[in-house]
Amino acid sequence: MDLRLAGKTAVVTGGSKGIGLAIVRTLAAEGVRVVAAARTVTPELAALAPDVTAVTADLSTREGARTLGARALDVLGGVDILVNNLGGSGPGSGTTSGSPTSTTTPGRRRSR
Repeated sequence: MDLRLAGKTAVVTGGSKGIGLAIVRTLAAEGVRVVAAARTVTPELAALAPDVTAVTADLSTREGARTLGARALDVLGGVDILVNNLGGSGPGSGTTSGSPTSTTTPGRRRSR
């Protein structure tokens, strides 16, 4: 399939497995320069080098976002495509053990 993306640049978050990894593989096969971010770089993602640059970054933190941004600019120079595929219940995601944390809205009180 030719998606006419050859020569473009992409950042894919959550690119180490599942749908994210499939997106990374598809973009790379189309000739896209890809930076893939994940909390843990899996062997499957690492195996795509040198066509894909894997970045270890926890994007639920500011430091992780800065790491990805700096690396993407360093490798790509600019970004044409952004695939935001974050998920899960890791640190800073607003969940604990899969349960939502308590939230409040101004003027409203929510109890659990």
